Amino acid sequence: MKKIVFILISFLIGLFVLLSALTPENNFVAEKQLWKINKKFYAMTKKSDLPSENFDQIIPLYENFIHKFPKSSLLPQAYIFLADVYLFKKDYATARQKYEETIQKFSDQPTVVVKTMNRIILSYGKEETVASVFDRQNKINQTVENLYDPTDMSGSTMKKMFIASYKEEKFYGILKVYQRAMKEFPTSSLGLQAPLLIAKLYYNQKKPKKTTEALDKAIKYYQNIAQQHKNSLIDLQAQELLATCYSHQKNLRAAINVLAEVLIRFAESPYLTPKKALSIVKVINTFAMFQLKDVDIPIEIYQKFITTYPNHPFNQFLKKVIQRLHDSTENLSPQP
Repeated sequence: MKKIVFILISFLIGLFVLLSALTPENNFVAEKQLWKINKKFYAMTKKSDLPSENFDQIIPLYENFIHKFPKSSLLPQAYIFLADVYLFKKDYATARQKYEETIQKFSDQPTVVVKTMNRIILSYGKEETVASVFDRQNKINQTVENLYDPTDMSGSTMKKMFIASYKEEKFYGILKVYQRAMKEFPTSSLGLQAPLLIAKLYYNQKKPKKTTEALDKAIKYYQNIAQQHKNSLIDLQAQELLATCYSHQKNLRAAINVLAEVLIRFAESPYLTPKKALSIVKVINTFAMFQLKDVDIPIEIYQKFITTYPNHPFNQFLKKVIQRLHDSTENLSPQP
């Protein structure tokens, strides 16, 4: 719970800083007023023992701001933060309704929409806590009592039915957000990760067949995205996610081949930073040495890199890696 609250607060601050930077000087009055509201809201979120009803006093403040500054560039912030208030109130259904209103109103602003979509996903995680589930159950007790005869349905069975229903609602709620991100914002961070996250959703639901199908679809999705945005940052990111899909399928050789292509093809691109290249090398080494038990695979990849780019600054490091791989051969060899 503390982690989720921290993430929400980080979103709150980050979004304010981002959109404030885009605020024109003549919007100073609106910025100042929203800052005061946010400051009050932020102070309340820091109090873990604060009754959820106390957040009610923040709601009209954001609503008044929205009515007072309908043309302000800070309006998206106000809409998102208003929904956040309901999130902290543990009124998750209303929070998601407010987030959806935000998406509809600012559908022409991809950054705002994607951030809001992430909030919807986060709301399901926040609602998943045991306390939240039972709070929600208490709210529908009266409805449940009207639907079922206590003599025919034990309390334990009803509880299981409720929890199962909640999990299904959560699953399809998150799935819908991922699918929407893929369709409307395929190159956003959420849109790119969505196919892989869908596979994870099915995996967590213990649906192996659906998981396999989702991974197959994700592979095709990333291949298409990479082809459509050849040699761009999107291409590189799609290739990395493609490699991740292969690794989940236990097809480590395919994953290594994808990463090797990234290393070679983006060698002179600004997108392949030293940190990124080092990360790729570590993954290739891990898959090849500890999973496939074959040091020749990474050695061939790095030798090809050095041959293709003889003056590349990364070569000295790769030569050291190759030497270490040669030195490790004895440790990987079967013992008599």
